[in-house]
Amino acid sequence: MDIYFMCPKCEQRLVVDAVGAGLHINCPNCTQRLIVPDPPVMRSVDVEFLPPEEADDVVIGETLPPTPPPPPRPAATRAARQDRFHPAAWRG
Repeated sequence: MDIYFMCPKCEQRLVVDAVGAGLHINCPNCTQRLIVPDPPVMRSVDVEFLPPEEADDVVIGETLPPTPPPPPRPAATRAARQDRFHPAAWRG
């Protein structure tokens, strides 16, 4: 996001990237020492001010249904568990 502002001395229009907010710069036109202002605060739009045809698409407070839990894992048999830890099973 860019910050747009003017030099107070020569009224040169300046554009600085938002990461430059608070930095001291010189105006490229008149060399006046300036501080880059903070970026403007974005404000949210209230639904009441939208035209009716646009307001129909806006849903406030809509929540999604909860995600169902994964299916249960099949239970391993005692023989399968023992085979997995048997040294003979380690040989490929």
